[in-house]
Amino acid sequence: MKHQRTLSLHHLTALDVAPIDLPAYAAQAGCDYVGVFCDLPGVKAAGYPTLSPGESEQQFQEALIAHDISVNNMELFQIRPNTEIHQFKEGLAMGNRLGARQITVHMHDTNPARSVVAFSELCRIAADYGLNVALEFTSFSEVRTLEKALALLRAANRTNGRVALDLLHFFRNGGTLSTIKSLEPHELGYVQVCDGMYRNPEDLYAEAVKNRMLPGDGEFPIQQVLSLIPGNVIVDIEVPQIRFKEQGISARRRIAMAVERTIRMIPPC
Repeated sequence: MKHQRTLSLHHLTALDVAPIDLPAYAAQAGCDYVGVFCDLPGVKAAGYPTLSPGESEQQFQEALIAHDISVNNMELFQIRPNTEIHQFKEGLAMGNRLGARQITVHMHDTNPARSVVAFSELCRIAADYGLNVALEFTSFSEVRTLEKALALLRAANRTNGRVALDLLHFFRNGGTLSTIKSLEPHELGYVQVCDGMYRNPEDLYAEAVKNRMLPGDGEFPIQQVLSLIPGNVIVDIEVPQIRFKEQGISARRRIAMAVERTIRMIPPC
């Protein structure tokens, strides 16, 4: 079955793969993009394999070129009450050098007005580096719903501001298809696909970062969601499967399973 969606492989799907090897795995699975973590001043992704300026970045850049893969998003830019936005410049510069489309931001400030100012300022600076800024709402941040993310995005009113739509956090926080319909096409940076049951698990964090369900194994209406998403929006595959790793299934196979299942969910063209 043919589809007309551009696919990205998020590193969270297989954290046992080194960053410099991720482009090869993505290309073999049929993806055009990858999503990566970076470790820079103001940009910390503790516990994740990360990129940093220097040899790590250079090797990753060479791998991107060798396998004809591009960078969709770079994480994890976190805004807190005392965050100085200028500290992100090194991360933005690396994103520019790698040709990334966007950075992903989590908001951890309880003050709505200050959050808008900070997000707006980050968008302003990121624009100088040719980057969009995608605000991801999550169960573990101060912006937990698509409605709140859109309110912040629209208040900031920056042309390079976007929201990232992670289906797990969307449905875990009461999201409905009608809310997705309220999105303007230019407001969506990318959509992250995985599956899950409607009933919340005991440990939301463990589910999010370790054991999501393969598309088609759960209850989320993935195909309906994708039918509402503009065709030019990247579909980011974020399906960590620690349980399968512990069963001895290789990273290559786990990635292939996640991509294959995602493709099945894409409405035919």
